[in-house]
Amino acid sequence: MDLADKRRYIRIFFPVDLTIRGTITIPENLDSKLDVRIMNLSEGGIGFTLNKNAYRKIYRGENLTLNEVSGYEPIHFLNNIELIIRWVLDEKDLEHYGLGGEFVDPNKELIQKIGIFVDYWVNTRHVSKKNK
Repeated sequence: MDLADKRRYIRIFFPVDLTIRGTITIPENLDSKLDVRIMNLSEGGIGFTLNKNAYRKIYRGENLTLNEVSGYEPIHFLNNIELIIRWVLDEKDLEHYGLGGEFVDPNKELIQKIGIFVDYWVNTRHVSKKNK
């Protein structure tokens, strides 16, 4: 079974020409907001990138808060959401870390909003409905 078969939710990927930004905070430094780029979204979590010159490296298992999202109005409801980092991509030749965050105890309303948005995206962007 590969990773795609293990996923519980449909994951959508944003095209490179759609720049969706977000800010995150880490518990040890709540005053410092780190800028990230949102790369993908599902009802279970988000994928994003973080510049390696940021405050510090983020590690698998850490808890973060996604404070807000900007750059694409339909998902501005993604704010003040707790995440736990499930994977980190740290390739030495890349300028950014790739990170996957799972939503921690998301409320029903958030899951519904994400589900509606994912369905809309899949049905209007002609994206495969297969889990990715």
